[in-house]
Amino acid sequence: MSNQFDELGSQPEWSEDDQARFDKLDYLIHKTFEQGEAGRELLEIWTENLIFSPSFEAGDNDLVIGHKEGVKSFIRNIILTIRKVESDERRK
Repeated sequence: MSNQFDELGSQPEWSEDDQARFDKLDYLIHKTFEQGEAGRELLEIWTENLIFSPSFEAGDNDLVIGHKEGVKSFIRNIILTIRKVESDERRK
């Protein structure tokens, strides 16, 4: 199973080596943001301050709106990766 981070710099067809790298990336994201107090705290701050903030305000141009959405997407992908790793671990 893949996620958005797996697509960074990868080819459309994945080899076993690619999958191993993707799995390691998922593990490292989980370890950084879920297994350590500092990572959990940082993700909580990002979630509260960035995910729940408006995507656009009066006067924002398309570039600003796109940037805000990109930041939100990045954080959402971290959260989804954490959930994916935990789901995979429960299936084992």
